[in-house]
Amino acid sequence: MSSQVDSQSRIVTLHIQGVNIENLSLEDVGQYLADFADLLGKDATPKYHSIRRGSLTMRAKVPAEREIDVKTRGFLLRTGDAPEDAIRARERISRRLGINRAKRATLLDSTNSKVIEIPVEKPLAIAPPVPNFVRAGSLQGKIIRIGGKQDPVSVEVQDVDGFVYLCRASRDVARKLARDMFDPVVRIHGSGRWYRTDEGVWRVDDFQISHHEVLDDTSFAQVISELRAIPAGWKGLSDPYNELQKIKNGEPRKQ
Repeated sequence: MSSQVDSQSRIVTLHIQGVNIENLSLEDVGQYLADFADLLGKDATPKYHSIRRGSLTMRAKVPAEREIDVKTRGFLLRTGDAPEDAIRARERISRRLGINRAKRATLLDSTNSKVIEIPVEKPLAIAPPVPNFVRAGSLQGKIIRIGGKQDPVSVEVQDVDGFVYLCRASRDVARKLARDMFDPVVRIHGSGRWYRTDEGVWRVDDFQISHHEVLDDTSFAQVISELRAIPAGWKGLSDPYNELQKIKNGEPRKQ
């Protein structure tokens, strides 16, 4: 097929080696075409021309006088001064090339000369998922809801970050929990199925509560104040640190 369809149009090509179009989904092909158009730019008014089988080869036609705009965008991409839409299109194509395990991709002008080569971005290695496991543990927060007609009943515990854990408890345990709803911070003990989120935070499902305890909510400032109020002989010493050194190391010898 001639690279020149008529005197008013020129054919530009995105040639991707190592990717067979027959192995791509229709959505993938559509995304490649959309990014190909953004790579060329709206000012070039690209129109679909053809797709070749085998290695993915997409062709678009642009007005003859606009081919220089395509080449200019390619030059600006190499220098890092290209418009934002061209940079983003190249980045999206690069990522998709890595996912599809392409060897290389090249943008060609109407004479099949290279305008730019698009790098293949290899996808990041995905860490193996951490398996879920069942074990004993504890949660800390406020009891905000107890309900349900069945035994065990459902219990909701909200931690300091606002995350709500959905737990279960026998009716006897639920009665004790109900005495400490809403206000005090409690630590509940039991067992459940623990898992790690994509953000690396450990959560638990199906937590069965065995017992709980109310935590002391005394503020840090109040604790310090109470400590300072405890009677102690060292408070009357002029140099407590020096006395501590004497206790630790003994009296210094006189020369």
